[in-house]
Amino acid sequence: LIKGSHDFAADDKTILEVDKIVPHQVEALIELRAGDLTFCTTPDHRAACSADDIQAKDLREGQVVKCSDTNRTLTHVQSVSLNEKVTVFEIHFKPDLPVAAFMLPPTILTVGRIKKSASPLPHEQARAAREV
Repeated sequence: LIKGSHDFAADDKTILEVDKIVPHQVEALIELRAGDLTFCTTPDHRAACSADDIQAKDLREGQVVKCSDTNRTLTHVQSVSLNEKVTVFEIHFKPDLPVAAFMLPPTILTVGRIKKSASPLPHEQARAAREV
C-alpha cells in the first residue's frame, strides 16, 4: 500500500483511501486470539469492539471483538517482547473505519509442471530404440 491506494472497509462496500503511512519502531507486540483466529499487532493498534475501539494493550481475555465473520470472544491476549526493535507501519485510512486484517497461513510453494525438454529423455530414447 502507498498513499492514495484504495481498500475496502470491513463492510465490503465502503472504499477507503490510504491517507498516510507512518513508520515507527516497537519493542513488543500483542498476540490476540479469538477461537481459531489469531492477529499479532502493536500495543497501540485499535481493535473494533462491541462498544468502542480499544487499543490492543488494553484488551483482556473474555472481551468481545468484532471479526470479519461475527463477534468473537478473546481467548488469549499476550504481550510478546522482541529481542530488538522492529519497524512497523501505521496505516491511516480515510474515512477511519474498520478494515479486515488478515495474515495468510503458510503454504506449500509450487512451480508448475515440468517443462518438456527439446531432446528426449534417456528412457524415451530407449523406448524409441526398442520400437524400431
